[in-house]
Amino acid sequence: MGCRRLLIIIMCASVLLSSFGVAVDGRSQVASAAYADMDRVTSEIAVASAPRGIGPLVTITSPSEGFCNNTGNVTVTWEAASSVSYFEVSLDGASAVNVSTNTSITFDALEEGGHNVNVTAYNIEGYSLSDEVNFIVDMTVPVLTITYPAVGAWYNVTTINATWTATDPGSGIHNTSVSLDGGGWITVTDEYYEITSLADGQHNLSVRVYDNADNVRTSTKTFNINTVPPTVYITDPSEAELLSSATVIATWEGDPPLEIANYWVSIDGGAWTDVDMNTSHTFTILSEGEHEVSVKASDYAGNMNTSIASFFVDSISPEVLFSSPNEGARIGTNALTVEWTMGETGSGIANTLARVDEGSWFTVFTTLSLTALEDGTHTVVVRSTDNAGNFEDATLTFVVDTVAPTVTGTPTGTSVPIASTVGAAFSEAMDQDSVIISVNGVTGTLTWNGNTAIFTPSTSLGYSTTYSVTVEGRDLAGNEVSESWSFTTMSNEGSISGTVRDPDGNLVENATVTLSNGQITTTDAYGRFVLTNVSAGNYTLEIIKAGFPTVIQNVEIGAGQESNLGSISFRSSTAGGDDSNGTTILAASGIMVVAMVAFLLLAGRRLKK
Repeated sequence: MGCRRLLIIIMCASVLLSSFGVAVDGRSQVASAAYADMDRVTSEIAVASAPRGIGPLVTITSPSEGFCNNTGNVTVTWEAASSVSYFEVSLDGASAVNVSTNTSITFDALEEGGHNVNVTAYNIEGYSLSDEVNFIVDMTVPVLTITYPAVGAWYNVTTINATWTATDPGSGIHNTSVSLDGGGWITVTDEYYEITSLADGQHNLSVRVYDNADNVRTSTKTFNINTVPPTVYITDPSEAELLSSATVIATWEGDPPLEIANYWVSIDGGAWTDVDMNTSHTFTILSEGEHEVSVKASDYAGNMNTSIASFFVDSISPEVLFSSPNEGARIGTNALTVEWTMGETGSGIANTLARVDEGSWFTVFTTLSLTALEDGTHTVVVRSTDNAGNFEDATLTFVVDTVAPTVTGTPTGTSVPIASTVGAAFSEAMDQDSVIISVNGVTGTLTWNGNTAIFTPSTSLGYSTTYSVTVEGRDLAGNEVSESWSFTTMSNEGSISGTVRDPDGNLVENATVTLSNGQITTTDAYGRFVLTNVSAGNYTLEIIKAGFPTVIQNVEIGAGQESNLGSISFRSSTAGGDDSNGTTILAASGIMVVAMVAFLLLAGRRLKK
């Protein structure tokens, strides 16, 4: 109010100066006064529009200086001490708005931040006085973060020091309070609070902060207290259990299961292995003998407990070795005794079983007598089991064969090539050392191809000769066989054939074909000829036909060979394209000589002219 009085004094002084002839420009003269009212500073400017008088005094009644609003909608009210012609209102330095004689105005949807409102009152002479107010719009709740305890965390203590951070960039933090498990709110001045005498179980910590605009933020963290260690039970292997494998799967359970955070395992006092939340672990390549497995459990609060179980490993099966008969043996009788031995170095033999040909198991010791066995393959399985449950199935396979083998001999018949071998194909595997193949008057060697014995003569067999063959031997079961047969070799003869054509490629019929051994034949309607029963050797072939030059060709024939000379032409000097055998056509040579003589006579006559 003192500043307002000073403003009035200044304006009154301007009137007095004017009365004494001192010019005062009412439109440009400005009077300013600074005053403090309710802890705020405002500036009022009165502009004199005439040389005499002052404006009406105006006071903003709401909001107060520094007011904080959390809606963005602010109503400004004021009052004037004298008659007012109209009011003008300006927000944040914007152009003033004439509100007539209204003494309030509402600003909607204001942005967050600081704002300034200026109200100017005018009287009928145009004199004015102003008042202003500063306020803050803050619609954002504070930022609140509980830093301890962590949400869902477990602790194995009864006292914790809760901490948090709270900020508000708008209007600032006004107050903070805490509540535990829905209890009453406790006002605190720092960003921490010690909670004591916590019972085991779940707890809820709530922190609430207000800013100066009355925005509120509440944050709640749930945490757990557990001061009791968990219990862990090893379910497998059981204490002192005898196991039959060098690979052991240990299993266990933790209690209470929902509070277990982690498990570790150890074998024979070795390093701990972290297995997370798994309730089983496989140990491999364990040695024979006693072992100890340890399982350690930790709950979420960090409490720990350990369980231990001892067990024994016997992973080696008993050994069964057959001594009679041998594996795969062929037996020539329908009765035999199977014998074996057993070895066990671990927990000892518990029982021995046997079965024959997929039959039922029955108890045995170290021998098994079998009778009335049918011919064919038989299998005996002996199973020896130790006290740890390890067992070994030893299998013996043998063949009962009381039937003598059969033989299929080759070659047979006539016209057998002289380079042939003699074969004996047996119906089953034979004792190869017992097999003998005899060919009368012939020596040779014996080889095998599967179940077939092959006799290869030392030299070629003779032509047109009959040979007797005898085969003797035993199969693997000792059954004997004897077989004989004979065959006749080919004669030492062959055949010659071909087709005769004229110079134009036409087939020539009735041409005479003579072989140098005296055999003669003629070509048929298709120009073909055949000479049979020709002894092996080298010959000269002559072909004669009236009106054509004689064709002569060398021919070689082997025993049993069918020599086809192909097409033979009177115009060709060779047969079959082989110049080395060459054909001679004498008539062609004569024609060439006559032609040359005629050409020389004609040339001489032309020179005389």
